[in-house]
Amino acid sequence: MRSRSIVWLAACVLAFVACRELAAAPDVKVHGLVQSVAQLAEEDKAFTFGFDRVRLIARGGLNKWAKLKVQVDFKSLATGAGASQLAKDGETPAMLKDAVVTFTCDRGNMLHAGKFKTPVGMELNRSGSKLLFVKRGFGHSAMVFDRNVGLMAQTAKMGGMRFQADLGIFNKGPRNANDTGDVSAGADYTLTGSVKAKPFKGAYSHLYFGAAGTSVAGQEPVSLFGAGLSYKPNSALELAGEFIQRDDPDHPDSDGSTYYAQATWRPLPWLQPAFKYESLDAANDDADRGDITLGLNVLYNPDLPAQSKIMFNYVLSDMDGASALQIMFQGAF
Repeated sequence: MRSRSIVWLAACVLAFVACRELAAAPDVKVHGLVQSVAQLAEEDKAFTFGFDRVRLIARGGLNKWAKLKVQVDFKSLATGAGASQLAKDGETPAMLKDAVVTFTCDRGNMLHAGKFKTPVGMELNRSGSKLLFVKRGFGHSAMVFDRNVGLMAQTAKMGGMRFQADLGIFNKGPRNANDTGDVSAGADYTLTGSVKAKPFKGAYSHLYFGAAGTSVAGQEPVSLFGAGLSYKPNSALELAGEFIQRDDPDHPDSDGSTYYAQATWRPLPWLQPAFKYESLDAANDDADRGDITLGLNVLYNPDLPAQSKIMFNYVLSDMDGASALQIMFQGAF
């Protein structure tokens, strides 16, 4: 166990050194993000402290036709008694969040190759540094396919509605999907697609689907679809909502539907109250829940809200023991 930890610590150091070297290359920049979280759960008598994200990101243009993004998360390094390996996203260590090369093709169409977020989920595809609440919702934790390794074609934004389509194929076994068999059987892969548009001023819409096949005897394929809409009538107010339906007969906790509606407002440049209601209706009735989240975000640099902020969330849940006070301290560069 000690030797494995040393190997991964060395990998982290090498990743940091690589990021520093990349920063010297033309148009490639290094970013960092720390999110420290304190939580007081309903049945606890004291706060627990931890991290949601501890990341280094290198991104930028390599030339006229290609750019890259590499992101590592040190929080994903397994530690402690009994830890035997790193957590995984599909077939890759979870500490490697992104490793993707993007090629720009004719007329602005793009091809993404490597590990990155699948295009399913409007909330999923919002950067972690720009979240409006401390935690993502039920759709992210129970429904959508997260990062995986694969290929995705993406059209250029077209017309006055800025229409854009994505179509991707990824490895077997995305997170929160089915078990996987032998890839030679030909059915163990993940297909995703999405359509994004700005139907009117201040609005953004996202329609998507996903399907995860399996060759394991007795297992059923997983499918999902969803739709989301956000609207910013002005710089101070943002409204958003999303609905996800997932067909997953082998996993009753994530077989069903979820939705949320939320609003944030900035009455002062540095102050942002927030409200969210979300509901999960699963085949396993014990997993059903409805949460109301009351939030308050203090932005220390209103011109760059993600740079430094403190987020206060009180989650009122109808599930026993799930209500909690959450506080996030964020710094980014």
